[in-house]
Amino acid sequence: MDNSPKKAKFVKLAESRTNKAIEAINSLSKLANPYNYEYQEKEVKAIFKALKNAIDSAQSDFEVVLQKKHKKTFSLKEEEKHHDS
Repeated sequence: MDNSPKKAKFVKLAESRTNKAIEAINSLSKLANPYNYEYQEKEVKAIFKALKNAIDSAQSDFEVVLQKKHKKTFSLKEEEKHHDS
């Protein structure tokens, strides 16, 4: 595992922010109590659609960067290796 300062910072912030996000999501469950709150199905669907969209967007940001890191460039030398084998 990489022990660089950037990696340590990433791990620290990722853990902290992920735990805060999980706590916030878990707190939504308290709103489900019909004795304390009134809501409609369309409102619940809107909440979870917004959360899913936010998660999808964040995941996409990471995937774009990771794809760029793993992007291979074309090389005739590499092509020759594959055809010679």
